[in-house]
Amino acid sequence: ISCKLLKKVSIDPPFLAHDYKGMLYVPNWDMGGDTLVKKNFLRLTPDKPDQFGFVWSRQLLDSKDFSITWKIRISGDSKERYGNFLALSLTLDRKKSTGPIFGHREDFTGVMVIVDTNPMDRLNGRHFDVGVLTNNGKFDPHI
Repeated sequence: ISCKLLKKVSIDPPFLAHDYKGMLYVPNWDMGGDTLVKKNFLRLTPDKPDQFGFVWSRQLLDSKDFSITWKIRISGDSKERYGNFLALSLTLDRKKSTGPIFGHREDFTGVMVIVDTNPMDRLNGRHFDVGVLTNNGKFDPHI
């Protein structure tokens, strides 16, 4: 088995590109909310309550066979826990949207890997650390 890195849908530091305002950015990716790009990492949200950040690829994943390596670090300096979840979404949605299903609208089509960072959260009466959610575009999510 061999594989190659799909650069157009990869995020790999160092991040050296600057926009017209002089801010660092990652080519081929849209970012928003409270997301911050540093030279060697992305910070989706600061360590504060009620924060939201996202990174959305501008490019399609046009390979039917692929694997994903996802390296994350969840940390903070506060004694309070503010983060609730982190989700990796593979959807048919071409445009960015926001909604109640881990940042997506109810009618998304695809699969999500969800890392729950808050042990107080419960779904159907039980807590999970990592879950997979699938939906067929008809708000029929399966976890």
